Amino acid sequence: MKNKLLYILLLTTTSIFAQWSLPSNNGITSQFAHRPIIVSDGTYLYLDGSYRSSDNGENWEPIPYAIELNHPNALIVFQDKLFSAHNSSGGTILYSTDNGSTWNGVTGAPTGTSTNGFLVLGNNIFAYAAGGIYKSSDGGLNWANKGASGIDVTMTEQNGILLVGSTNNGLFKSTDTGENWTSANAGLNGDFNAGYLWSLGNKVFFNAQSGNVYESTDQGDNWTQTSLPEMPQFGEIAFEPKRISDKVYFRVQAPNLITFDTESYLFVATDSNPQWTNITGNLPISSAKMGKEVAEFNGFIFIGYQFSDNYVYKRDVSSITDVKDNVIGVPEEYKLYQNYPNPFNPSTNIQFSIPNSSFVSLKVFDVLGKEVAILVNQELKTGTYIYNFNASNLSNGVYFYKITAGTFTETKKMILTK
Repeated sequence: MKNKLLYILLLTTTSIFAQWSLPSNNGITSQFAHRPIIVSDGTYLYLDGSYRSSDNGENWEPIPYAIELNHPNALIVFQDKLFSAHNSSGGTILYSTDNGSTWNGVTGAPTGTSTNGFLVLGNNIFAYAAGGIYKSSDGGLNWANKGASGIDVTMTEQNGILLVGSTNNGLFKSTDTGENWTSANAGLNGDFNAGYLWSLGNKVFFNAQSGNVYESTDQGDNWTQTSLPEMPQFGEIAFEPKRISDKVYFRVQAPNLITFDTESYLFVATDSNPQWTNITGNLPISSAKMGKEVAEFNGFIFIGYQFSDNYVYKRDVSSITDVKDNVIGVPEEYKLYQNYPNPFNPSTNIQFSIPNSSFVSLKVFDVLGKEVAILVNQELKTGTYIYNFNASNLSNGVYFYKITAGTFTETKKMILTK
């Protein structure tokens, strides 16, 4: 029995460590954009075009010459340069070679319109914009319009094949690094208004603005309608999925059917495990202005928020796809345990067991029945799980946590005391 208890304790500690934490964020004084973005070049984190940090978000310094870089549409690091895409009456692409201290314009970039984002393929960098697809093969200094649809809002790449999605005109494909483009709408049945494109494993996915999701196993030649069963009910992908190495991240927003509030969640999948995992954990979700992009830096993943004050959260990268951090043993029955400690301040652990693979929902409510947190909302394998609930943003009082797994449902009470 001692060994079993010790094993549980060790895994509980791992689970708590695997949650998101809030660095000191010293030095952030100005307002972020509505959905701040973040990127890393291996030396600094760059946040919303206004700040940079070299110590995992503990301290931030203003970027001295932000100019129109403030609140950019996208940031990317390419060949030792930091590039910014933004809206402007002038040039919409800037770059810096000194960690953001000074900025330079480029030749041939779209002007008087929106540059929506970047994509890198080998020695080429692409910008997709309201004026078409722009390409540079000389390190981003000179750009040329390569056509495509004219109003391009999303772009992805798989094995050297480029796909771009447009407003009203659907998808286009290039097999020669963007020099020529052909229509790639077979199977979309007129669902041409683009939301987002991303590649994962051996498939490419397209999320149309209608909410329909399509997949292709032949790099966009043919599409079939599919679904994302791991997503919250009525959830929709809120910003373009971002690939970092073998992982793809994206933010989902969904309405709370009790409060009618819009809530935000963060998901990740890998090429080797394409099932989406909800890694929101203890991040704020209710009315939260979760950033549109994440960044990995020094073994952590970072995401920014905009509140009345501004915050950047971080989490150990190794924890986000390792379900074993939260799994204990093989149970014989469904069971929801009493949280511990209880009463608690400000965090507590919630443990449950599922004897069969099930879609599991674990939510926290206040005494009025308002949903205040979602700890789990995904398919889980057989096992006993421990999740840490951090209530630092909630007031004292009684709360209820409810699990639904298959046909099993149970609710328990817990008390927050500060």
